[in-house]
Amino acid sequence: MKKKSNNRQLIVTTRHKRTNRRLRYFFVMSGMLLLVALIVAPTLRRELLFTPIEIPRTNIAQPDQFRISDASFAGHDNNNNPFTMQAKTARQEFNDSDRIFVEQIHATMIQVDGIKNDIRATHGVYTKSKNEIKLTGNVTVKSSDGNTLQTHELVILVKGSMDLMPTTRGK
Repeated sequence: MKKKSNNRQLIVTTRHKRTNRRLRYFFVMSGMLLLVALIVAPTLRRELLFTPIEIPRTNIAQPDQFRISDASFAGHDNNNNPFTMQAKTARQEFNDSDRIFVEQIHATMIQVDGIKNDIRATHGVYTKSKNEIKLTGNVTVKSSDGNTLQTHELVILVKGSMDLMPTTRGK
């Protein structure tokens, strides 16, 4: 009787080995089929899977800058006279927060004796730590008493600090 029981055990193990082999073959072939599908699928349906990456346009905004259009500044000079300045653009670089670069400047300053000065310049730099505005490039100063001064550079000392005011536009 011992022989019969051994035969039965051999038949059972043989069936399991066959099933294990078939399962291994099935899973290996399924994995290979999925791998081939993953490789081939993107080439078949490119319009659904392709998403273009938009490249930032660097001519619109420069990195590390804060830019304002139609900026207005107001403050007082060292003689406590009111001073206003409008600029077409003003920009402040993030790594240099002490300076504000302005372009196309139009400023108005009233002197102690009441004479009003109209100042225009192409470029300028407001340095907060020095409390000064350095205007450069075709600087013109026209005063209300008829005098005109043209120079390449004009430095205006500001009392305290100047405030950046938002511009209001009517419709």
